[in-house]
Amino acid sequence: MWDYDELVFFVNGKKVVEPQADPETTLLQYLREKLHLPGTKLSCGEGGCGACTVMVSKCDYSQNKITHYTINACLASVCSVHGLAVTTVEGIGSTRTRLHPVQERIAKSHGTQCGFCTPGMVMSMYTLLRNNPQPDMADIESAIGGNLCRCTGYRPILAGYRTFTQKVCGRGADCCRNTHTRGEIGNTENVSSELFKMEDFVPYDPSQEPIFPPELQLSSALSTKSVRFKGDRVMWIRPVTLDELLDLKSRYPEAKLVVGDTTMGSKEVKSLKIEHPLLISCTHVQELISVEHSDTGITFGSSSTIAIVEGVLQEAVNSMPEYKTRVFTTILKMFESFAGHQVRNVASIGGNIMAASSISDMNTILTAAGATVKVASTDMQVRSVPLDKTFFLGCRKTMLGPSDLLLSVHIPFTRQNEFFWGHKQDKTSDDRWSSNVKAAMRVVLEEGSNLVTEMAVSFAGLGPDVFIPLKIKQAVGRKWDECLVKDVNQLLQDDLDLNPDASATSVEYRRTLAYSLFFKFYLAVSTALQLKQPAPTLFTKVPVLGTQVYEEVPPGQSSDDAVGRALPHKSAPQHATGEAVYCDDMPLLEGEKYLALVTSSRTHARIISIDPSEALKMAGVRDFICHTDVPGCNNVGEEERVFAEEEVLYKGDVVGAVIADNKLRAQRAAKAIKIDYQDLPAVITIKDAIAANSYSHPPKEIIVGDIATAFAESDNIVGGTVTMGGQKHFYMETQVTRCVPKGEDGELEVFSSTQMPDDLQVFFC
Repeated sequence: MWDYDELVFFVNGKKVVEPQADPETTLLQYLREKLHLPGTKLSCGEGGCGACTVMVSKCDYSQNKITHYTINACLASVCSVHGLAVTTVEGIGSTRTRLHPVQERIAKSHGTQCGFCTPGMVMSMYTLLRNNPQPDMADIESAIGGNLCRCTGYRPILAGYRTFTQKVCGRGADCCRNTHTRGEIGNTENVSSELFKMEDFVPYDPSQEPIFPPELQLSSALSTKSVRFKGDRVMWIRPVTLDELLDLKSRYPEAKLVVGDTTMGSKEVKSLKIEHPLLISCTHVQELISVEHSDTGITFGSSSTIAIVEGVLQEAVNSMPEYKTRVFTTILKMFESFAGHQVRNVASIGGNIMAASSISDMNTILTAAGATVKVASTDMQVRSVPLDKTFFLGCRKTMLGPSDLLLSVHIPFTRQNEFFWGHKQDKTSDDRWSSNVKAAMRVVLEEGSNLVTEMAVSFAGLGPDVFIPLKIKQAVGRKWDECLVKDVNQLLQDDLDLNPDASATSVEYRRTLAYSLFFKFYLAVSTALQLKQPAPTLFTKVPVLGTQVYEEVPPGQSSDDAVGRALPHKSAPQHATGEAVYCDDMPLLEGEKYLALVTSSRTHARIISIDPSEALKMAGVRDFICHTDVPGCNNVGEEERVFAEEEVLYKGDVVGAVIADNKLRAQRAAKAIKIDYQDLPAVITIKDAIAANSYSHPPKEIIVGDIATAFAESDNIVGGTVTMGGQKHFYMETQVTRCVPKGEDGELEVFSSTQMPDDLQVFFC
């Protein structure tokens, strides 16, 4: 029988000792529910919005150096911060003492509206300043790249944080305040763009920041000792030697190995509903976090974080000849839109490879680059394996077995006559989470000629796995010219066996996109050969620029009259310090329960039966309710229902709800409700609706002018059809309703995050 360890870490300078740490508890849950620090918000729960950003600090004992980095607290197990120091928005300033300059400047520069994302923005900027007290705008834009703002807009946020740089206006001498004319913004006599005054800000002094906990800095005991934590359902083990890790792997071959475990938040992984009773953390095994340079390339331990890989590759690009680092340059370009810093700081290169995602950025580049990995078996045998079609067997599948461990990945240098190119085809220019198609291509030309001696191409996003066309190797021995482009298109057509159901986009579109990406590669290489230097970048990201111009109030307007004045949000200081109380931040009352909705998994279906028996057996579950439990009318307003009765009308239709002691138990139980359906015909697309004569009534029309006459008198009429599919929702602020019985005449006190309080009043009454 094992003895389990106490979890020890620091939060805002105070030591926290947790004798019964549960690996399934996230750091965010622990901060909010156990330590009552609600400034760190729960929003998307996927690591995509940054509302849960906190700063983590640790000591590199080999260099006696303190490092600071951001993480998403919603993705991090509380066990992962053992021996570390965590700083939340409450720990850097408050309205009761003083605001930190980061908090003050976002508040006074109008950088907050609803304020839900503000604590995360503050912590990303705060961490940047701890590492770089004098950043430039590129640093700032990169730092908050993992933070989303739904309502304020990024202009005032960037304007406020630009004050930490040497250049206050992004346009420098071309600032509109220096160059605008009357014709550009009208009468400029009463016009201003000054929303805040620099002299009102408290200067930033890095020497006044809190110190790293001396207990952690003076002793490495918490980092050099293997630890075990046990929860109700999951055990967490963190070994510190490779022998210990291989022994654990031998004894528990089905255990999940984790570093940052950032995939736990993705909808794809959650939908698999795979439970792992044992998690083995690989963050402290020296062989897995080492970086080695050789004559052929750079080798990274599999637990090396993306941030570490990024830093090492950037140093190589800065110090080595351009021709040797062409793969590195492509990887660095890809990292610019690879999640946010919060993910890159903890996600590992090995985890990225082993995830074997069908839309992986990294795997696409590594396969085309000819990278190799070292794999160790539990019998201590080590072998080198190329990252190619034999390694990736499908989506989420690799050739590694239960007894195998990924040790390292070797990224090779490129040669003088070797060219490498990568591209991400995104929905937007800075899509960090859902780019459509990735491509990576490599060609080696014979020295002194244009004959192809090697060629490799890799795609992701075209189908269910990373696609490596093998027939492309038939291009070897051919001349690098336009005739080759035509033949390669035919080779790709023969090799691209695309499934119509593998993607939301058509086969024709994906195949055409693959052709066009190869043509871009051909142009890039041909241009480089002609110029005898790297081809110009197709797309260059420019700094975000923006200025708000407003009309000043008349000179005689009373100082008590706020209309027209550029006044900061009154609640902005509370937003910036995490003191603003949202519905989800309110302290729990005695006896308070949590209700989780049970939703339909079908688009249109008849409900045959509902079986809550398994859910009701789960610990902490109090009840299951559905339409039969609603007193009186089951309708809400004229068209909506509280719960579905005989039919569900869309995926996500509310069938019932589970009541439990806490949120986690309620959500688990909601997933355990068994519902049998009989599928019915469903109207999914506009074409389906037209065929079924399904229209909204009365029809909504926008008519301006005499349309019939306009068409009749037009010289040319251009017609066509535009088809759009459904949108992927990405929710920001959490929607919460809290009902408190008052005990008199059935009275309820309702706290809701709704933006329609009038309708809410009607529904409740």
